[in-house]
Amino acid sequence: MKNWGMIVVVIGFVAAAGALAYGGIHMIALHHSGTPVVATIVDCEAVTAGRQLSCKGTWTVDEPGGRQRRVVRGTVEDATVDDIGTKMNIVVSGNRGWKNATALRLGIIALVFAALCLSLAIMLPLGQRAPRRPAGRRPSPPKS
Repeated sequence: MKNWGMIVVVIGFVAAAGALAYGGIHMIALHHSGTPVVATIVDCEAVTAGRQLSCKGTWTVDEPGGRQRRVVRGTVEDATVDDIGTKMNIVVSGNRGWKNATALRLGIIALVFAALCLSLAIMLPLGQRAPRRPAGRRPSPPKS
């Protein structure tokens, strides 16, 4: 009889590894090929009652064709209240921007967790196959 619980857990770890790997590769690609801009942080607001902030910034990007520039207002990840009014180099995708080092760091962290999930998906079933001794019995000493 198969252990369906273990199968579900392994599938869950493999799915998590895939999602984390996709996110990690996306962030590393953004670090290398995202649109570099200079953003001005305009305001920050608390998202929850805790310390988490959402900071907004503005930056300009070229329209397709390169004839016009437009101002974009969007979220700048890893910006703080101290950054309001300052200019910073970021990479953007759509209306979301990341500090360059943040994009790389998040990508690497996601890939490390993907590797951890994948190794757990491999190791858990192998641990289930280990031979077990009956409880309370010790192997008899070798006869001489």
